[in-house]
Amino acid sequence: MYLKKRLAAAIAAMAAAQCAIAADSGVFAATSPDGRSAIRLHTKPELGFSVEVDGKERIAFTPVGMDIEGRPAIGGADCKPGKPVYDVYKGKLVTPLYKKASVNLTANETLVPFEGGWRVRLVARDDGVAYRFETLFKKESGDTVAVKGETAGFRLAATCKSVLSTAPSPRSVYNGDPFQHPSEGLVEATAPDAVFSDGRTHVFGPVVAEFEDGVAIAAMESDIIEYPSMEYVKDDSAPRAFRAAFQPLPEKYRCSGWTLRAASYTNCIARTHASRKYPWRVFGVAPEIGKLPGNDAVFALASPAQVDSKWVKPGKCAWEWWNSRNISGVQFKAGVNNETYEHYIDFAAEFKLEYAVLDLGWSKDCDPMKPLVDVPRLVKYGAKRGVGLIIWIPRACLTGEKLRSTFGHYAKMGVKGVKIDGLDGRDQSVSAFMVRAARAAAECKLFLDFHGVYCPAGLNRTFPNVLNFEGVYGMENVRWASYPESVNNIRTAYTRLAAGPADYTPGAFRNRTAGDFKPSSNAPCTTTTRAHQMALFVHFSAPLMMPCDSPSVYRREKECFDFVSKIPVTWDETVGVGGTGDSHSAIARRKGDVWYLSVIGGPGGGKSKTTVPFLDKGKWTAEIFADGMNAARDPADYEHLTDVTLEYDDTITMQLAPNGGYVARIVRKKEQ
Repeated sequence: MYLKKRLAAAIAAMAAAQCAIAADSGVFAATSPDGRSAIRLHTKPELGFSVEVDGKERIAFTPVGMDIEGRPAIGGADCKPGKPVYDVYKGKLVTPLYKKASVNLTANETLVPFEGGWRVRLVARDDGVAYRFETLFKKESGDTVAVKGETAGFRLAATCKSVLSTAPSPRSVYNGDPFQHPSEGLVEATAPDAVFSDGRTHVFGPVVAEFEDGVAIAAMESDIIEYPSMEYVKDDSAPRAFRAAFQPLPEKYRCSGWTLRAASYTNCIARTHASRKYPWRVFGVAPEIGKLPGNDAVFALASPAQVDSKWVKPGKCAWEWWNSRNISGVQFKAGVNNETYEHYIDFAAEFKLEYAVLDLGWSKDCDPMKPLVDVPRLVKYGAKRGVGLIIWIPRACLTGEKLRSTFGHYAKMGVKGVKIDGLDGRDQSVSAFMVRAARAAAECKLFLDFHGVYCPAGLNRTFPNVLNFEGVYGMENVRWASYPESVNNIRTAYTRLAAGPADYTPGAFRNRTAGDFKPSSNAPCTTTTRAHQMALFVHFSAPLMMPCDSPSVYRREKECFDFVSKIPVTWDETVGVGGTGDSHSAIARRKGDVWYLSVIGGPGGGKSKTTVPFLDKGKWTAEIFADGMNAARDPADYEHLTDVTLEYDDTITMQLAPNGGYVARIVRKKEQ
């Protein structure tokens, strides 16, 4: 899994010390290279784990295990461990399509074998700890097994003061099935023992726990390959306890609209290889909540790349669905027609956006083989202007042989990518489909954007042609109703963004106060300020970024859009600068020699003071788009500052309007 380099002397010393502990207590451990974090595997009185950070227990003993049909129980009270194997890993992974140019793979690992042909692997990094099950069942008993269930979850220590968690939006849950939803919901802040209240029965990760001394832990997953993703339900067996819940493997499916859903279930959660590695149960660690956006644990623990990605080109897209193809000042009727899409391609070329999207509505009955526009014509039109085409297709239209035939059909035309929607649910078939789709797309030199799906679990490392995932309560939701956008954006930075890129679709330039807000499909608006929306292009990083508003709106606000159109979509460095669960979030990202600083605030507004220790010593100059003097009454009001001088460890002080923010582009000051 890692880029390995064995350090024999270090391993021998560690093994001798830890074996002595394990022999007496039945406890095995992996400790992070910096010594701050440790995950412990307990075998007495039953199998379970605990997590410590800075010498304090953060996750109390939590039972773990697996129930595999026809096999001895994994876990429980009678497990018999063998001699552990210790390893140390070094190295860096080059990551051109990520929020950093490289990811540090340094980690310590402990592998504990058990009688019965299974083992538990522990790993500890400086930014998180994790465990996973592995099975080594003999093939004469069969090549496949049925996993009846898995015992997982976590129990928070008493020093936990608050939890950020996400429950599915009630309107998105299909037919009362708590698992069938697109993993979108508002992030709520609660006391640790109040997560499951007000009708919330299921929450999904990342779940972030903040402790009294500021330490934050994010419960996540990685390397979900042909296995269900988990949700959490209340565990009444202990205080502040979360129990994993898994959607069973569907037996039959139904197509509801353009979304494929489970119609009935089998009696297991997975049918899989008898010998395999199961997903990592990851606990990302940060000294404070504001540092979580820079966490790499999920990406680092995923399986290495299985396809070549040199041909993958990240970028921004001209997008027509959110703004209902509502353009003005043209001599044709806007809608689903060639002229409208050519207009979006022209707009993309004008602002040097790499792509244009044909989203929901471009084909009859959502069938990609029944286009309502001339796709070859649009591909050629875009190619002449340096703009690639992306098409939207629901999963329901990519079943069986349709997957490869459809991808091949459009790849031959010159289409560059596919946005696959309707992956509601968390069952094994969803993760298996994503792997098949990623592999088939890579064969056709297509990149993918998975929409209506749970958050990333490292698949973007294993298949680098998967550029983006949704799994977030994104900008599309303001078309239907007002909600606490700014607070949800702040909390999303600490939860969802810790797992990987998010298809949030920022850039709403019709900015309104809460009192002036009205839901609209033709002219959707936002209750956050112009500067807040501009800052989201840095805050919610994604290798495939879709500005949501109309070309007509962006051309009227050319100064603002010209700035955000030049913001990178991949980065060399990402730093969580600071923030709290409600008031604000600050993130800095670097591309080459240029830094961008994004600060987003909540409804309270107020003075924001942000230090810039990420800058090297010397003089720097910043260009800043910030809330205007009257942004509290007119959220579209902004101030454009240029040539603001900064030095290492300076503080930027800005007045944030309610639901406001600012974004700064910082370059080294030229010598006079």
